[in-house]
Amino acid sequence: MTNEVLFTGRHIHDRRIVGDGYSSTDVITQIKSAMDADSVIRTTPKMTVLQSIRDTKDGYGNTVRDEAVLECTGRYPHPELYSVIPKGDAIKPETVTDPMTEEGRSEATLFLKP
Repeated sequence: MTNEVLFTGRHIHDRRIVGDGYSSTDVITQIKSAMDADSVIRTTPKMTVLQSIRDTKDGYGNTVRDEAVLECTGRYPHPELYSVIPKGDAIKPETVTDPMTEEGRSEATLFLKP
């Protein structure tokens, strides 16, 4: 497998931006967090995941641990970033009742420890 990850973004766009209401900045921050050098690899029979070892504040009232789901067979030997999942995001941006209090993710939240 190569050390370069392909990214097309269709699934992430459909699920995180359209479906959950995250901004593109939020999603980029989720990807950076999940693909950090300190992240750990989890493999199951169904998927390969890079998981952040840090809990971060997401700006919507959640503490999350980001996961990047890799598709490793379709374009072998090139892994593809298929999805990103902010585990623990019970409060989605689309459900925030007061948009004036909605902060969203920022670069500063990436390396804050709880």
